[in-house]
Amino acid sequence: MAYIGSQPANKPVVASDLDPAVITGQTALGATPADTDEFIISDAGVLKRMDYSYIKGGGGFVHIKTQTISSSVASVQFIHGTSDVVFDGTYKAYKLIITDGTTVGDGEKPHLRFTTDSSNFITSGYSFSGITRSAGNTDLSFHSNSDSDIRMINDAIGNAADETFSIEVNFNNPATTAVHKLVHGTVTGIEASGNTISGFFGGGYLGDTAAITGFEVRLGGGNIDGGVYTLLGVVNS
Repeated sequence: MAYIGSQPANKPVVASDLDPAVITGQTALGATPADTDEFIISDAGVLKRMDYSYIKGGGGFVHIKTQTISSSVASVQFIHGTSDVVFDGTYKAYKLIITDGTTVGDGEKPHLRFTTDSSNFITSGYSFSGITRSAGNTDLSFHSNSDSDIRMINDAIGNAADETFSIEVNFNNPATTAVHKLVHGTVTGIEASGNTISGFFGGGYLGDTAAITGFEVRLGGGNIDGGVYTLLGVVNS
């Protein structure tokens, strides 16, 4: 084989022979590696390749989508489709976290609805039960065996600038078709009357075993106008 200039020495490649462009000149992955993506490591001085599956985290949460609301909307929707990966069966459990939620009108209550076709939200067949503890040290239990959605708090939220609500909702195996899809969660909100706090715990389900492909957070009446809405997948759930 012919060479231009001096023939390269017949010796192992060492660190000083490598230019940083060997790495920086490559196309960036730009995403979490797939399980079968490979890395080169030194195992006690012996170079070996290793799949990402051996070093990725073994549990916790994976971020799916965040929506930040800063103007009036009828509902905040998470729907499986071309731009969303929601309830596609990747995880058996999901968590929705809402922070600094606000409402346009005074005296509103956050509600939850599902879709099974990624288009139309179901308006009947929900059951729920929960209890609210108001700042006045009063227990307000409520339940329904046939409703148009799942009510997430029984005390009305105020609409003043400093009156917000925060919610955590857990979705249990929504993509399955074998059982009813249960949800449960907690809510804390500032009440419409007297700037007092209210806390809630409860759960519900849709009386249908069809796979849920999305959901929306809405109010009993009026619009939402603020909050950060984040959906997470629970790894190894």
